[in-house]
Amino acid sequence: MAESNLSGGNMVGSMVRTGSSLLAVVAGVAVLAGCGWGSSMDSAAEPSGATTSTTTSTTAKPASCPALSADPLVTKELKTALAATHLPVGACLISVDVVGDPSRLDEMVFLITLDVPTAATPDDLRPIATDIAHVWKESELGQRTAELDITNWGYAGAKYMEYLVDNGFRNHPWNGTPSREAELAIWTVTAKG
Repeated sequence: MAESNLSGGNMVGSMVRTGSSLLAVVAGVAVLAGCGWGSSMDSAAEPSGATTSTTTSTTAKPASCPALSADPLVTKELKTALAATHLPVGACLISVDVVGDPSRLDEMVFLITLDVPTAATPDDLRPIATDIAHVWKESELGQRTAELDITNWGYAGAKYMEYLVDNGFRNHPWNGTPSREAELAIWTVTAKG
């Protein structure tokens, strides 16, 4: 009798492992289909071991995020790195644009547009903007960026037009120092204008 209980226990364990594997496959297919499971581009995987303090949402995720619209200066590698940035469920990275004169390579300003339905105010974008700044700083463009702006203008339901600005991007390390809280405080809320 003890053996049959043990066999039944093994069967349940096997079913749990099979169910977990099936769930992992379904989740993987959803990510590849661009269903907003923490990425806004179809081809990117979530970074392993990354920790962020972005907010998650229980709202329904979009069927898919649109393809990232990016200025030609943004390399494929940077697009992939940005796509791997953890976003709240249902959020999308919409576009990356150069603001101003792209020929002035030492004073480049970039505007990144998001669609974050859970962001009730620009301050709610701070964790996401900080994660993006980490990725951006490590890129070739990060070394030439004077200012980085993060908006939620991709979300039609936003009740605000203000956005986040780091107008001293070049001078900030964006590597987790001195602390996450200090980095979150760098961003300035600016009115659209």
